[in-house]
Amino acid sequence: MARITIEICGPHNEQYAWPVTQDSLRGRWSAARVAHHDKSAGLKALSALEHIPGLYVWIDTRAKACGIYDPLGFDEKGEPVSEAGRRAWAQIEQINARNPTAFTKSKPWDPMVQTDINADQAKEWMYWMGRAVEGRHAVYADGSQQLPTVAEIVKLPGRIRNEAFNTGQKGRGIPQHVFVVEQGQKTSA
Repeated sequence: MARITIEICGPHNEQYAWPVTQDSLRGRWSAARVAHHDKSAGLKALSALEHIPGLYVWIDTRAKACGIYDPLGFDEKGEPVSEAGRRAWAQIEQINARNPTAFTKSKPWDPMVQTDINADQAKEWMYWMGRAVEGRHAVYADGSQQLPTVAEIVKLPGRIRNEAFNTGQKGRGIPQHVFVVEQGQKTSA
């Protein structure tokens, strides 16, 4: 394997909770996926854009590095990702300026890079990237190599954190103030 890149791209213009860093990543936005009953001025203006790309999550197993970057901003080296991305961001800023009550002030995501990753970190990034793709929350970026299946990744050397958002008994533990109801047990309010 070498470099693998996915774009966060769910079916409903949603963001994606990235388990590795606990961040909420912007998914691809498409006017075609907006509910037809939403007639807000901001969304009408935003519909002038064909789509807004989602954040890119990448891993390079040879370079032992991984990270997240925004195609509207800068890559992991701090270089503008593309002229098309810069033009799209300029359009978004114009729409924001014309519709100040419709959108909060924003900016492209700052690139995040982890270098010198170990086998556990590589396996965890690949596992969650694979889960995002298999769960249809992400797609492979153009020209990217593909990951092994999640089942194959699980067999690779290294460890994966137990479900990152799990607070159950096998995860991070159940908080003291929460009680567990066994199946079939009746409760009263």
